[in-house]
Amino acid sequence: LLPLTMTPVRPRSIRKTELSSCWHRRQRKNKMEKIRTEIMDIIELIKEKYGDRCQLRSPLTKKQYEKAKKQLPAELCEILRVSNGIDETMKDPNTNQTMVIDSIIYTLAEIKNETEHYRSEFGGNGFVFAGNGAGDFYVLKPDGSITLYEYFYLSESYEADSLWDFFQTPTLQS
Repeated sequence: LLPLTMTPVRPRSIRKTELSSCWHRRQRKNKMEKIRTEIMDIIELIKEKYGDRCQLRSPLTKKQYEKAKKQLPAELCEILRVSNGIDETMKDPNTNQTMVIDSIIYTLAEIKNETEHYRSEFGGNGFVFAGNGAGDFYVLKPDGSITLYEYFYLSESYEADSLWDFFQTPTLQS
């Protein structure tokens, strides 16, 4: 038996590895929780901005989400995890039925397709996530900023520092 003041100690290298691994897992978890909170705030901001003209879609399936995590930035993945695209709608004045008139945020398939087109045709860097209704598209850049790629002028212009800032401004189909 060991005296009460002495307890068995694991080798120091194992403890460091375990602590380091645990710390990294916790950091990743905290980062994802922060991103998810920000995304829910962005979705609420979109709902406030568009009111009853905003329609969420079904979320990505777990399999689609896992695949998307390997292909897209975390911000876009988390939005699609909640709603695979967000539509702008209006009431048809003749039938009073709700109809989709545009995308506020593209679906996963549209993001992939438009991003591939943007990169191959224009040599751009980033992820296309929405259009402006005039043939131009919004791009989430690797640094998190948003640009508008103007098809007619074949040029990009800065729009916002982040998705949050982007949806706070009246630039997108307001």
